[in-house]
Amino acid sequence: MDETPKKENKKSKIIWTTIFIVVNVIVIGWTFIKEYRDGQGAAKFTNVHLDAVYLIPAALCMIAAIAAETAKYALVMKRTLGYTRWTLCRRTVLLGRYYDNITPSGIGGQPFQIYYMKKHGIPNAESAAIPIAGFLSMQFSFIILALLCVFFGAKYVESDAVRIASYVGIVCYSVFPFLILLFTFFPTFSEKLTRGIVTLLAGLRLVKDREKTSAKFIENVEGYSHTLREFLRHVPTCIGVMILALVYQIALCSVPYFVILAFGGQISFLNSFVTMVTIYAAITFIPTPGNAGAAEGVFYAVFSVLTSGYVFWAMLTWRFFVFYAYIIYGIGLTIVDSLEQKRKNKEETDGKAT
Repeated sequence: MDETPKKENKKSKIIWTTIFIVVNVIVIGWTFIKEYRDGQGAAKFTNVHLDAVYLIPAALCMIAAIAAETAKYALVMKRTLGYTRWTLCRRTVLLGRYYDNITPSGIGGQPFQIYYMKKHGIPNAESAAIPIAGFLSMQFSFIILALLCVFFGAKYVESDAVRIASYVGIVCYSVFPFLILLFTFFPTFSEKLTRGIVTLLAGLRLVKDREKTSAKFIENVEGYSHTLREFLRHVPTCIGVMILALVYQIALCSVPYFVILAFGGQISFLNSFVTMVTIYAAITFIPTPGNAGAAEGVFYAVFSVLTSGYVFWAMLTWRFFVFYAYIIYGIGLTIVDSLEQKRKNKEETDGKAT
């Protein structure tokens, strides 16, 4: 038996694993340094008075957010496939948020979720439709909250620049969902566009067999479009998914309120919530991983109610809940998934040997 393919495959895995680790270290290090650099005036942590009891509801908000997203994916899976795999849904959610946080503009989450579901036995059409349905509900739920906060909570946002940036952000947030819906409900348009893209790639010599590639892409697009259309036609399920998506967004934007209380700040929940949603909208088009840099600078508007010297530590605590925690989850799940795959491969090899 030729061992060369196995050796090459092993070498390839080592290379990609190394790249993966290096990218993670660079992203985490760069983000942390950027945040810490702005904290030169921070008080020594030993001198900071922290009422840790308020960090419990902050942590519960993040647990509620993850639980809502997991239930949302499970609901979509139940509707499209007729069954639910809770563990797969939870891991897909956590790894999706992880890749969102380490890729520029958060573009890595959904492609990886599609790959991950397909890798774990979900059919092609459904493996694309489930994450895309999750993405659509997340975008539209945030757009609803942002519009409500921008138009009915404008008094809580003093900066005209932030308000204007939030309008732009809401528009940017709306582009991809509406393009996806265009692809889904107008298959002729999507087929022509797909052929045009493949023809362009063939002209650039990035695609060898234009017709074969076009047929494959069109088949995949039609498959996910059909599944997504059938799902969107079931109104009760769509309402359930949107409610869970709103729970996710509300829980996420509630974290700063409890962090502020933990560090001795005084602010109304509505003030904190409206400001957070507006600022999230304002920085949505910033291309850095996890909006690093822009997030820290603009979010001083929320944490400025704290005692001088406490702002940096409060911000770092908030970033741990909404950013670093997902990276820790993602790295841990990637390691667990790799170990499980190795064990599965070993069991298959042992089974063939016997």
